[in-house]
Amino acid sequence: MKTIKRAIALAMCLCLLAGACGALAETFYARQIDWCNEYVNLREKPDSKSRSLEQVWIGEVVMAAPYNDTFSYCCYNGKFGYIRSEYLNSNIQ
Repeated sequence: MKTIKRAIALAMCLCLLAGACGALAETFYARQIDWCNEYVNLREKPDSKSRSLEQVWIGEVVMAAPYNDTFSYCCYNGKFGYIRSEYLNSNIQ
């Protein structure tokens, strides 16, 4: 539990340090990667065929803001990109 709390705090700090403006930062929520086999891709654009910026493993926590019906705009390890919303769980373990 302590590790998850630290990961959430680190993710929030990274998002703010990466230059997210105050208004945008307020719309981000901590979400845990779930509902996948091993990992999901943080993508450059909100498209499943877009270039992958990084792999985010199941159980990891990202900061996410809804983008459209399919994707969320996410921050992970100081990188911003898109993850399919169906893989994001708000019930952080």
